Amino acid sequence: MHCQTKVKVVNKKSPVGSSANDCTDVYQLESLVDWNKPMFWQVGKLGSQYKTWVHLPVDRPLRLFKYDFVEFFSKTPWFVVPLIWLPVVIFLFHKGRIIHSSHLWSASSKYAEMQQFADIVFLLAVFGLGLLGWSLLEYCLHRFLFHATPPSDSPFWISMHFILHGQHHKVRVL
Repeated sequence: MHCQTKVKVVNKKSPVGSSANDCTDVYQLESLVDWNKPMFWQVGKLGSQYKTWVHLPVDRPLRLFKYDFVEFFSKTPWFVVPLIWLPVVIFLFHKGRIIHSSHLWSASSKYAEMQQFADIVFLLAVFGLGLLGWSLLEYCLHRFLFHATPPSDSPFWISMHFILHGQHHKVRVL
């Protein structure tokens, strides 16, 4: 019963259907890898079955590498990205404001207040365009690179796809 329910959830993205016979197919696909061993060196051997296998999510822990040191660096908590990038963005925003406003108007100019306001509006507009551009780039990378199907005869590209994005589909929560 658990298999049928799981397969029905997966049915939208996977060629595997939801009949009782498909439970056998799911278990056969899952038996192609040994979940007690690191996954990185196994997925490349799946060949033409990789695409079906990777889109059948499982609820179990995933270990990518044999050594704990390497495994530790293969997972990034969500808060690390803003922890690193927010200070960089704030610094560059501040630096851009200083550079942009320092050479245009002298402080004694009667238009200084208006120019400061224009500088802030300009920097916010550039920042907004940067956010829009980054979002578009990220979407295109995700859609066309991460969701590309690796060649089934290339263990290297299958492994690269899995390490970059496939693991996100196989094990939803890492």
